[in-house]
Amino acid sequence: YNIAIVAAVRYKKFEQEGSFNVYGAEMPMYLDYNTLGLEGGLQYQVNSKFTFTLGFRNEKREVMHSEDATGGEETKRTGLFGNLKLKLSKALRMTADYQYGSYTDPFTSISPTDFHRFRCTFKYKGKNLFLNGSFQYKLSENDLDDMWKNERSQLNLRAGYFDKKVKFGMGYNLIYSKNEGDRNFNFYGRSVTWNILNEGRTSLFDAYLYYKLDKKISVGAHGNYYKNDGYWELERTIIKPFIKYSFDNGFIGKLSYVYIDYKEIEYGMNNYNADIFEISFGYKW
Repeated sequence: YNIAIVAAVRYKKFEQEGSFNVYGAEMPMYLDYNTLGLEGGLQYQVNSKFTFTLGFRNEKREVMHSEDATGGEETKRTGLFGNLKLKLSKALRMTADYQYGSYTDPFTSISPTDFHRFRCTFKYKGKNLFLNGSFQYKLSENDLDDMWKNERSQLNLRAGYFDKKVKFGMGYNLIYSKNEGDRNFNFYGRSVTWNILNEGRTSLFDAYLYYKLDKKISVGAHGNYYKNDGYWELERTIIKPFIKYSFDNGFIGKLSYVYIDYKEIEYGMNNYNADIFEISFGYKW
């Protein structure tokens, strides 16, 4: 049987001392916390192409707010983890993993009582072509006195081609996040609920092209487009073509042009365009 035991131990300690001024009075500040984590599980290799792991995780964090060890708090986390690894060929590989954690006595009202994370990846590398991508989803929830929920998902994709003269690549990145919660507080004797909701979506597309005309001259360009939707909407475009010349003595000269277009969609107060010319020199050995 191709079974292995996997285990890990982690310990981290942080200590900070200082002071801050409040209306002319100096107030001492002290923070000390340590984290101890233990995990273990079993890994089973079905064959040379397929492996999966299942395990249990336990973690404890102790926090002290003062030098005399008063005001201490303790948070415990227990959870499970699992992952899969699949090697379909020499060129193509895939992975997937999942984590779950349950917390007792969270440190803040937006610290999670439950945590989930799922992630999968793939990677392909051929003779002149590469493709890779990943997707990740995270969910944190606090269901104590006030409800709090945070969601975040992220997608990454990249592809490219390369040979002795040409290099080309492009990528896309998408991030979505959402926070929602209810805050209950007392306002002059009345119980008031404050509903919180904010979400945003960020996308980034980039590409590059490099072409070697001969032993001395190369041309190319790279650029990216960024857009954010939600609570702060904006767009940004950057394009940069260039030409590079390699001298016989090892020196390199490069002439570039950069175009930037920046827009704040909601207000437009900081919109601008820029045209930039660059000359640079270097040495290669």
